[in-house]
Amino acid sequence: MPVLVSFPLPLTGHKGNDMKDQKTDSEPFKEGPKPIKMPVMMAIFDVLGFSTRLRNDKIDSVFSLYQEMVRSVITKEPMRCLGARDVGDGTRCPVLYSADIRYTYFSDTIMLWMPLDPLFAGPFVQRCADLVCEAVSLKAPLRGAIALGDAVMHKASGMYLGEPIIDAHELEEAQEWIGVAFAPSGIWSPFVAELSPIQIIEYEIPVKPGKEALRTPLALDWPRRWRDTREVPLSDVLNQMNTSEKYAKYYNNALAFARYSESHHDWHKKTDEVNGFKYLRMIKRDEIEAQEQRGTNAVKPRG
Repeated sequence: MPVLVSFPLPLTGHKGNDMKDQKTDSEPFKEGPKPIKMPVMMAIFDVLGFSTRLRNDKIDSVFSLYQEMVRSVITKEPMRCLGARDVGDGTRCPVLYSADIRYTYFSDTIMLWMPLDPLFAGPFVQRCADLVCEAVSLKAPLRGAIALGDAVMHKASGMYLGEPIIDAHELEEAQEWIGVAFAPSGIWSPFVAELSPIQIIEYEIPVKPGKEALRTPLALDWPRRWRDTREVPLSDVLNQMNTSEKYAKYYNNALAFARYSESHHDWHKKTDEVNGFKYLRMIKRDEIEAQEQRGTNAVKPRG
């Protein structure tokens, strides 16, 4: 499983060191009639150049674009997933389930979320990657951020409150590329351990000067998802879209990330020396369990 090492891991405000502890007394998989606070994983996305697009294309065209993104990625049939659930005695039982992403959008912002449950971590991150890929295909590039924490996310009443919203929003605004970064709360080790290594990659996220403290070394490897699901080279699409001097830096940074992703394809199958990563590597589950028994939550730095 992937894990971050030698990087300050955040406190998410929850008790316990395992995602199996992150449950509320109420049913976590269905929105109730009243807003309640609960642990969530969430992502916020912003459409690059939204104001210019709205002035040039008018509201009907932009609305149709949003509808297409939502239809293609978010509201399509829930993902059928095969996962594993810890049964409490150190063993994990296979589970077949569906993952239905919750969402809302307003102005140039798209927000996705799900209950913070180990079964949902991988599917949620995959849908985030799919959304970025689809947006690029539709010539509506996104930048975004993923965060975790306690929040009130109640679509029926339109109530959205919580620190993860602030964390994701601040990091999303700070980035200077097309892509998705993980906020400090989003690198919580039990969450990262539930992700597939092909979903994430270590990278120095390009941010605006003075915003370096907001970033972590973990990025969503959406170019990998693009390569796995599409035949047209991502670089060709990004170069065709890179026509505005105002946003050239964002496209150039995205192109650099795409090249980096390709050069580190299947990084989890390579040695630490080949990857050159400082923080991200693969370790065995029993190694994590041994660390928890010793009362530590990170592997000692390499070297």
